[in-house]
Amino acid sequence: MTDARTSRRPGLRTTGVLLSALAVAASPLAAGPAHAQAAGGTEPFNVSLSLDDPSGTDGSWPLGRAEEYAGGTVYDLKGGNITPEHGVDQPGQQYTVESAQDGRIHLKNNASGQCLGKVPEGGTYPGDLTDSACNDVKAEWYVQPAGDKYRIRSVEDDSCMSASDTVRWAHGQARECGGDDAKQLWRISGKDVTDKLAALATTYALKQCSNESGVIASCDYEIDRNTDSKASVGKLELVGVDRTLNGTAGVMKRAISWKQTTSQTNTVGGSMTITAELGFNVGVVNGKVSNAVSAKYEHSWVEGSEVSDTNTIDVNPGQWSWVLRGQLMKTVNGKWTFTNDKGEKWSGVGTATVPAKNGTDSQISNLVLCTSDSARQECQDTRP
Repeated sequence: MTDARTSRRPGLRTTGVLLSALAVAASPLAAGPAHAQAAGGTEPFNVSLSLDDPSGTDGSWPLGRAEEYAGGTVYDLKGGNITPEHGVDQPGQQYTVESAQDGRIHLKNNASGQCLGKVPEGGTYPGDLTDSACNDVKAEWYVQPAGDKYRIRSVEDDSCMSASDTVRWAHGQARECGGDDAKQLWRISGKDVTDKLAALATTYALKQCSNESGVIASCDYEIDRNTDSKASVGKLELVGVDRTLNGTAGVMKRAISWKQTTSQTNTVGGSMTITAELGFNVGVVNGKVSNAVSAKYEHSWVEGSEVSDTNTIDVNPGQWSWVLRGQLMKTVNGKWTFTNDKGEKWSGVGTATVPAKNGTDSQISNLVLCTSDSARQECQDTRP
């Protein structure tokens, strides 16, 4: 494939100047939409993107912002040795990565202040990389580790960020992913980005897995028993109230029923919490964790999501009663392992805090029976 754009786009610079504008240092990618940080993703960080020269002679081919034309912006990769004067410190060769809580990322070009996106169908060069508004789905990406490189894929259609087939002057584009296409395997370089990228990749892959996306062929959770914590009691919650006053002159035994619903909590990368509000099928995630617990331990200690009972309490004349309960919880650490639709496999850390049955680690849930004249501090603090 040859690049016919040079004659179509006025004002293209000479090779030497263009190299200066395009040489991008390999720097790790990590975050999401420009608006995503407000939603609680990772802190923004700078990266650069590059491909390995397929001939093995020219080193890294960095991706950078080049010329503007009537329908968009050219993003090119230029082969050749990267010298200090043609380095990767140019704003057009650097990107600020901003992320959403579900692992989506935006790549904001530091020269234009706009996000790296795709030319839409009907545009001059559909599918080519171009400057885009950061609130456009065409500017939303996610990452998948592939050895020491990454696939950068479109949230819109799961296509892969790629380079054209042009030799020595390739332009950036998004196209169908090919399992052995080296022009889709990016080096993402930057300071202290490996863990951030792993967390983002794990989060979005887990979202896809929970929703049975074909992009994720398999995902499994495995617990490391050597790092789990001893079960402990969670915060007291109001679980039952009987507002019927004891109208007699003596102490009355009153049966009060209660019910508590407690769900497990899953986080990845140490901070990103998995919730239905973020588009996850939480039931699928919880089920995989519960299966991992059952497989790793001699007996399953996982408590159901809902626990109920009836207890008898002594109520003084003119008083009423309620019940507080703190559910026993246990935190386990492990890893999620994913295989994508191209056969590439990677793992990411995950933590789960799970309701536990009484007796787990010789601990029990905390049940407190309160009356309206009780002097207990927890009763005074939770009076309905």
